[in-house]
Amino acid sequence: MSGALISAAVLMVAGGLLSPLPASARQVVAVTLVLILLIHAFGIVCLDLPQRAYQIPRETFAATPPRAAYRFAFELGTGVRTYVTAVSPYAVTVLMVLGLPSGLGAATLAAASTGVGFGLGRSIVVASQSVRSHVAVDHPSHWLKIVDRMALVGTFAILIVA
Repeated sequence: MSGALISAAVLMVAGGLLSPLPASARQVVAVTLVLILLIHAFGIVCLDLPQRAYQIPRETFAATPPRAAYRFAFELGTGVRTYVTAVSPYAVTVLMVLGLPSGLGAATLAAASTGVGFGLGRSIVVASQSVRSHVAVDHPSHWLKIVDRMALVGTFAILIVA
């Protein structure tokens, strides 16, 4: 979760740097970007979204188990060290940079809540593996796409209502 919170803090600062732009302009840009991501998620257009096309290195797992687990979770939580298989993290990034509420307190609460939510979401997958007798790397892609699209629609709705 610490990786997600650090990413949320960086995105909040980036959003703060854009705060001199009128809120209506930021909202129009954010809605447009998330709409483009939705169109991509439904397969209407194909975009090459930026990502680091590397897996987390083996050296990460060579340390003691608690240290290796923390480093893996940190790198996974940042969302910038591994493949990104879903579109929704990009929408959350747009929301964090362009759609956070004004005011330091409200923006910090929103960014921290988003970071915790993203971190918990990533942690659920890792935690679910620990209770299994074998590692299951196969997740039904159909359901993952549905959940990703639901998250995109939710982000789009937040931006429209805000």
